[in-house]
Amino acid sequence: MKKRALNVTTAIILAASVLSTMTGCTLDEIKGTIGGNTAEASTPASNVCVVVSPTANQHKPDVKLAYDEIYDSCYSYGYKSCVVDDGSPYLAFEEDLTHADRTSGLSEQNKKLDAEAYVDDFIEKAENAKAVTSEKDTLKTIRLAADTLADSEGDKTIVFIDNGISTTGIVTFKSFKNFDVEKSINALNDNDYPSLDNINVIWYGLGDTVAPQKELSNDDMNNLQAFWEQYLTNCGVASVKFPKNVAVNTTIDNSSLPWVSTVDVSPIISKIPDFETLMEQVEELPEEERNSTFDDALEVGLKLDENSVQFKPDSYELIDKDKAIKIMTPLADYLKDNPDKRIVLLGTTATYGNQESCVKFSLGRAETLKEILVDDMGVNESQLLTFGLGFENDFHVDDLNEDGSLNPVEASKNRSVIFADTDSSIGKSYV
Repeated sequence: MKKRALNVTTAIILAASVLSTMTGCTLDEIKGTIGGNTAEASTPASNVCVVVSPTANQHKPDVKLAYDEIYDSCYSYGYKSCVVDDGSPYLAFEEDLTHADRTSGLSEQNKKLDAEAYVDDFIEKAENAKAVTSEKDTLKTIRLAADTLADSEGDKTIVFIDNGISTTGIVTFKSFKNFDVEKSINALNDNDYPSLDNINVIWYGLGDTVAPQKELSNDDMNNLQAFWEQYLTNCGVASVKFPKNVAVNTTIDNSSLPWVSTVDVSPIISKIPDFETLMEQVEELPEEERNSTFDDALEVGLKLDENSVQFKPDSYELIDKDKAIKIMTPLADYLKDNPDKRIVLLGTTATYGNQESCVKFSLGRAETLKEILVDDMGVNESQLLTFGLGFENDFHVDDLNEDGSLNPVEASKNRSVIFADTDSSIGKSYV
């Protein structure tokens, strides 16, 4: 039996030699062809560094977001590492398969199984990585991540699972109010940019926050992304992406994590569109596009002030109820078409008298609009929740002159009702 096996092996080798002579292929290439089920040995190596930020003020990193990049590295016998972004960034661990035997004769199926096992092990280790030092030095983290890939050959990718809100070091965000991206970039020196030549960057979770860090406004999010995108471009990256479809672990306990400073954010009022203007726009849209437009608008809030709908002085009664019905018709239709959608109606007032009485008064006006939507327009009452905010709220516009008198133009902006999805950042503050 041994002699027969030897003869078969010899025959295969001889056949391979003949094919090599006839085709000009190497013996290793012929082996792969004859074997049929052996894995490719010439797959270019993919190398990846996964940056996690298991710190306070953001959700626990979901390393599974980087599954594809980690798998590609394992399958291609590449290098991979995990770096922790905290106040003193460090290399949590690294795994180097570049010296592994690529010609071990593994079948394609077994090679994939091996890669999947490596991925699962890497993800488990990365999700157990701990923040050690208070604060976050994201710029230093980027430099360290690049250093781990410096000696690798083949494709290189850094995957961030990190909110990008750096609170210490050369890039320290103190406030996003009136944040000037260009000015902040210009303040950096040439040596503040590590070389990221030929490195692809994928950044998940940018701007993600949990209490006590307040949620970033749309303007803040756009500025944060613009800053890091420009910074990384200046570092020489091959590409940079900021995927939005992020899964997060919502069970994080900040009390067990090192402290991270909070950053001031822009007032929510800066991103609330005008109610009447949007209603006019959606009337011309097809139904599907109309629904998505409302979804987006109610995520950031819609403001209906007295420039569109006026109440009688010191009263909950509208001056022109029919006008209010006409303006709110597209919203009512949207709510009736989407019976699972719930929204808040937040009444606000100009600065007058005391806050307690204004809270009650603003609630009454919000209730008036709710009654019209329900009684006159057929919206289900369970879809509408009303609150009175008075004049002390995040949406308030300064409506007092220097002498303390009321500015009538600005005051009209504060006599309003704000509509928002209960699942939006605004809605969650009240529901």
